[in-house]
Amino acid sequence: MNAKPALVRPRFASDLDPQAALWLARLASIYTAAFHQFNDGMYVEELRKLIGITPIEGKISKAALIPLLKQRAVELEQQLPARKTALTRNVEMIAELLELDELQSRIIVFAAQSSQHSYLAEVLSNIHTGSRDAITKLLSFVLSIRESDIRKALRPDGNLLATRIVSIVRSDHGRGLEVEVPVQLRNALFVTANDMQVLMSSFLETSPQPLLQADAFEHLTKETELLTAYLASASNNSSRSGTHKTTGINILIYGPPGTGKTEYVRWLASHQGKALYQVRATDDEGDAISGQDRLAFFQLSQRFLQKTDVLMLFDEIEDVFPSSDRALSAFFSQQPVAGKMFINRVLETNPVPAIWVSNEVSHIDNAYLRRFDFSFEMGIPPIGVRRGILHKYLRGHAISDKAINYLAQQEALSPAQIEKAAKVLKGLGRKQQDKEATLLLVIENSRQLLDQDKNDGFLNFADCSYQLDYLNPDCDLNQLLAQLKRTPSSVGALCFYGPPGTGKTALAHYIAREIEMPLMVRRASDIISPYVGETEQKIALMFKQAKQDGAMLLLDEADSFLSERQSAKNSWEVTAVNEMLTQMERFEGLFICSTNLMQRLDTASLRRFALKIRFDYLKPEQRWQLFLAQTKKFARSNEAGYRSALNQLSNLTPGDFATIRRQAKLLNIALTADELLKRLQQECKTKSSSSHRQIGFIHTP
Repeated sequence: MNAKPALVRPRFASDLDPQAALWLARLASIYTAAFHQFNDGMYVEELRKLIGITPIEGKISKAALIPLLKQRAVELEQQLPARKTALTRNVEMIAELLELDELQSRIIVFAAQSSQHSYLAEVLSNIHTGSRDAITKLLSFVLSIRESDIRKALRPDGNLLATRIVSIVRSDHGRGLEVEVPVQLRNALFVTANDMQVLMSSFLETSPQPLLQADAFEHLTKETELLTAYLASASNNSSRSGTHKTTGINILIYGPPGTGKTEYVRWLASHQGKALYQVRATDDEGDAISGQDRLAFFQLSQRFLQKTDVLMLFDEIEDVFPSSDRALSAFFSQQPVAGKMFINRVLETNPVPAIWVSNEVSHIDNAYLRRFDFSFEMGIPPIGVRRGILHKYLRGHAISDKAINYLAQQEALSPAQIEKAAKVLKGLGRKQQDKEATLLLVIENSRQLLDQDKNDGFLNFADCSYQLDYLNPDCDLNQLLAQLKRTPSSVGALCFYGPPGTGKTALAHYIAREIEMPLMVRRASDIISPYVGETEQKIALMFKQAKQDGAMLLLDEADSFLSERQSAKNSWEVTAVNEMLTQMERFEGLFICSTNLMQRLDTASLRRFALKIRFDYLKPEQRWQLFLAQTKKFARSNEAGYRSALNQLSNLTPGDFATIRRQAKLLNIALTADELLKRLQQECKTKSSSSHRQIGFIHTP
């Protein structure tokens, strides 16, 4: 393996190119706008001094000044110093790397100077260059090169524009187009750099070492095995030939923010014993670098690293691959967007294997997505992996196993949230008891901010053990759970039905945790669409994703999807039910539906459930045990009276107890036995009265 280049961040230093005076003199001698700027602008004396014309009091006529400017231009050209500036030396290094000729190098120098030199930028901003032909003429005159050669150098498919080292863009404040170098590269070009490594360090950096290890990615075993073999093949080709024979190796990893995508790439590179480099996403001031500029740096970095056995990471690609909508928007706003030809060329010719990371790919044109060799979605890791990540980040903070287990049960909790919470703990340095409370507070607030689903019913940190004894199903749940632990997929589809609050959804969450399977939860709001055909597509995608992730699929509010087709009023309702039935038949994993309205389900769907489990209201002894758990010693003072009152509440559910606990927390009241009983009675009364009322519009003749 070749030694990795050492990247040393340079200190910025300005190196003024004396050619700027020559260009100013030429511009003012031929362009009327430049002449007026020179003769009447706010920098008139400074401009004259820079060019070397003796200051003249008042204005001077064009007829008198033009000959002086032309003569001065000739003198400046003859007096150009032989020594190379930092700019010209750096451009020479880039030219050698990208195989650019002398003319292309001169254009880079001009583009860099025209933005960096304030006087030159001021003059150029007032020259009308509204077309490519106009800017070609300008470059031809200023650089003293034939127009035909300029056009050849600026061909869209030529090295100069194709690599995005130079771009022709619309000026922000000027009167047309301008030749531009990416700002981060432009700044680097004026730095005195001894070699290409120093120059590259302005926008290319070594990716940090991973914080997590193999156990954090054990749910990606198949993907890791494939990637390891594929990248090893490219490395073998490189070692045999000295260069990467297999070009265009591009991997796409996508998924929600915080799921560990970037960390996985870092671990993968470390696992293969390869150095990992990445194009910077921000500059030295912390400002974001545009996607177009980052692509240019990626191209340059690929050439720089092409003879080394390394990997490249391109993170946060959302602003790099535009959709057709973004391209159209950019057209009207006159903002540059990386062209399809250029992006395709990048994905086809990169000599260094690249791994691209994105939080969202739905906006990216399929024409780009098809170019990736291999892609996969990284979701929230399963409970066992989450538990391991928690132990990793919280090591040394004396967090109890109870708290660890509770947090691991939060299905939407991402590795990034865990890392940030651990960072807060480290910064606070509090005692053990405070640390645990702080940890739970930080994560809970994070979950609220991100609108992550909370656990249903009575599952919380105070009672995270989740006792099956508080459920009242018509089957043996312990026996069912034992079977699921052995062969979860053999059970097939399950239907949990019964009144609201009886623990149907909570049980599904509990099963997923116990058998340590990823849980995918979908509700009506996630799937039902007002657009024709989209509901069916979302149903199919739901099952596809569950299969890919090896996840248990929980469909809440199943009556919204599996309603009796005979009662359907619209054709799309029938097709949606048909699609759901078809997917249920094909699905080979564990599928659980929950519904409060069993009577509405289509009869064909009922045949597809291996088990239909009814959840009923709490039994008298269950009511008492839950009541006792909430009130402790207070209930013992009048056990007979409280038991008798609870026996009257025949429609009580575990969810009612959870509701009242939330009420008490919201209102900041103590739940004494009397207070709890009063509120339970009110909940049951409310349910009884609401059961006689219809929701929605009632037609009356």
